[in-house]
Amino acid sequence: MRYYEADPEQRRPPARAEVFVAACRELPPEAQRCLLFSYMQAHASPCDAALGKVDPALMRRIADLGGKK
Repeated sequence: MRYYEADPEQRRPPARAEVFVAACRELPPEAQRCLLFSYMQAHASPCDAALGKVDPALMRRIADLGGKK
């Protein structure tokens, strides 16, 4: 059952991981790959270009979700 399908009394806020994944899905595929550290290391130049095209607000949101809380 999806969050929006649940009875309003049973709804819970999305887990942090779900929010992170949803934000990552907003990235183009070439930028998604670059979030994997090993891929980014092996493909630094294309990743710099791909991530440089992403909206800075989205990148901040992803960075904030990726940190420890």
